[in-house]
Amino acid sequence: MSFSKVYASLNAKQKEAVDAIDGPVMVIAGPGTGKTQLLSVRVANILSSTDTSPESVLCLTFTNKAAANMRERLTELIGPDARKVVVKTFHSFAAEIMNQYPDEFWNGARLTTVPDSVQLDIIESILKSLPIDNPLSVTFAGQFTSIGPVKNGLKLAKEAGLTPEKLKALINANLAYIDLLEPQIVELLSSTISNKKLPDLESKIAELPPQELNRKVT
Repeated sequence: MSFSKVYASLNAKQKEAVDAIDGPVMVIAGPGTGKTQLLSVRVANILSSTDTSPESVLCLTFTNKAAANMRERLTELIGPDARKVVVKTFHSFAAEIMNQYPDEFWNGARLTTVPDSVQLDIIESILKSLPIDNPLSVTFAGQFTSIGPVKNGLKLAKEAGLTPEKLKALINANLAYIDLLEPQIVELLSSTISNKKLPDLESKIAELPPQELNRKVT
């Protein structure tokens, strides 16, 4: 999609942010409101309206997925020059700076990604320390059955930018919600279920209290 078409689809406030090509701009918006799109369009506008070179533009995001998404959107907007725009996550950008100038950091820090085998050893050591009745400690043929889900869970938590404290708070909130719903669901399912009862059951389940999560979980 061309820049003009994407720009035309923006609302007034989004256009105001895109048109501000000089100086800092703060955009406060919730998830799924088009922040990545907005930033991509602003970069495209800066490159088309000024003599700024793509190599001098730095875009930072929190996750690899968001960085790939931004790169894809930039390619759609400005073409091959999108490859020259520096798009990184905060962590990868910081790691690159530390690796380029190790003497400027504590103990000549050089960051490297932990090999998969080491990651696996760390996860296994944690699972081995769990009580035998913990679902994550279940093994089959000498192997932990939860290693795959644990690795995927860690990946999702990282992509969501969750700290250990926030993750614990979300888990506790989910457990509290389950405790709230469990007796009500048990009561709803206490009688025999038939096709005729499904619409009524569906209606009653829809009436169950929704989960109210505090977005400022700390």
